[in-house]
Amino acid sequence: MASALQSCPLLVPLRTRVPRRDTWPKVVCSVTKKQASDSHIDSSGGLVVGEEMQVTCHALAFGGKGVCKADSGGLVIFCEGALPQERLVLKVDKVHKRFAVAHKLQTLHPHEEAVEAPCPHFGGGCGGCTFQNLDYSAQIRHKQEQVVDLLQRVGKVSNAGDVVQPIVGATQQFEYRNKTTFTYTVPTTRDSIPDGKDDEDDAGIGMLMKGQHDQIVSIDTCLLQHPAADRVLAFLARELPPGSALAEATKLQRLMIRASDFPEGARKGSLGGLEVTGNDGDGALRIMVAFITSEAGDSLQPVARALAAVHPEVVSVVNLHGPDEEEGVLFGARTLDMYMAGLVFSMSAKSFFQTNTSQGNQLVQVVQSACQLQDDQSEVVLDLFCGAGLLGLSVAHRSREVHGVELVADAVRDARVNAERNGLSNCHFHQGDLGKLAADLGSIVPQPDVCIVDPARAGLPRALTRFLSKTLPPRLVYVSCNPATQARDIRDLCEGMVDRKTRKRRGGKYQLMSVVPVDMFPHTAHVETVAVLELAS
Repeated sequence: MASALQSCPLLVPLRTRVPRRDTWPKVVCSVTKKQASDSHIDSSGGLVVGEEMQVTCHALAFGGKGVCKADSGGLVIFCEGALPQERLVLKVDKVHKRFAVAHKLQTLHPHEEAVEAPCPHFGGGCGGCTFQNLDYSAQIRHKQEQVVDLLQRVGKVSNAGDVVQPIVGATQQFEYRNKTTFTYTVPTTRDSIPDGKDDEDDAGIGMLMKGQHDQIVSIDTCLLQHPAADRVLAFLARELPPGSALAEATKLQRLMIRASDFPEGARKGSLGGLEVTGNDGDGALRIMVAFITSEAGDSLQPVARALAAVHPEVVSVVNLHGPDEEEGVLFGARTLDMYMAGLVFSMSAKSFFQTNTSQGNQLVQVVQSACQLQDDQSEVVLDLFCGAGLLGLSVAHRSREVHGVELVADAVRDARVNAERNGLSNCHFHQGDLGKLAADLGSIVPQPDVCIVDPARAGLPRALTRFLSKTLPPRLVYVSCNPATQARDIRDLCEGMVDRKTRKRRGGKYQLMSVVPVDMFPHTAHVETVAVLELAS
């Protein structure tokens, strides 16, 4: 497995800061021209677009594509849908100088751990899942191998196999998502419909197709989301279909459904001493719906009220409109209460929250353990990219102070409310772009004993890496949704950043102690990782 992976170019994204946003279900190929130029793949292949051939898949690239090679050798081919050890027929879609991209046509000899995918949309190009046809134990094994490989290749961590701890697998592998976003398509005019295509197939609500940003697979159910969300989706597909007058008038683009279960067995007042609404310990369900439109969506209020009348679990319907997604309440509350780590969180539609509640609790436990806070509540914790405050608030009871910094203003507002609701007066939250204010961060927050960072997929901005290398908090807990950029940042922190004049690394002060992968999204290519770095002796 290792030898096959070593011929695979890997994702090393540019250092650009983007707001942390739940962009699932997109699964993005991790192959770029830059990556190929950094690899050592034979450039002789003679492949042509449209060519069909039999190949063997040797490994999974980070991002989910199978790493294949023709029997005669030549270019590495990254094939959508291919599984390791599988013999298959593929069709070449693109040919680059050092690699090709293809999709699978037929399986000749299946992976020994292949299973039948339960979802009817899985084989139809839906971008929501990648590995429903692979046994779950094999999924997490491959994710573990990819984390090790990325640390070795990108992070230059020689003992990566020892540093990476066993992956935290999910006990609930379906119906685990508490938030799902669906895309609306606009029906084309009759003149623009290709011959032989039914115009009814040209509009729908669904998931983005694999590798596409403007095409969807219409679906009426998703096996990964809360089953109650399927009922809401069905109602809106019927009452607010694509192409309807309301959808057209508001230029409806996307639909977000977020579900929250009141914890079974919990009592009012038991969550941080709060008076929590809802029936005591009944597992009561609450749902938020957000319509994302180009135009203001006040005219959607009748649909919102009708939805809540039929589905009383819907307690919040909001509209996010315009380029800045300005928020307007159509029905009920502006926020939805979410529960995790024994705390309650008021979440607005634009605030990030861990999408898998069960695994989110596991992730919080890993972070709490990684912080290694003392029992005397003497330490200061800095929580960067804090969102609505989940990680910082979860360690506040063992800290002297927690200071969180977040770009999204709505999330900062939610974080402050969440600290107050949970009775945590030692938490302070600041709004700002960490890529821009990193140089002045030391004047905004105190010197931390522990620093938690949870950046977007692009990883740490260079300015923030310099800030950490200068202020040197004794312990860094790096939570990542992209182990490729995390590995890059770990190298910068441990070996020092590359000097732009000398092109040499200098100033590394940290050593990597451990990395714990957490499978937050079963059946997809995504994996979360929690890395612990300490100041080197």
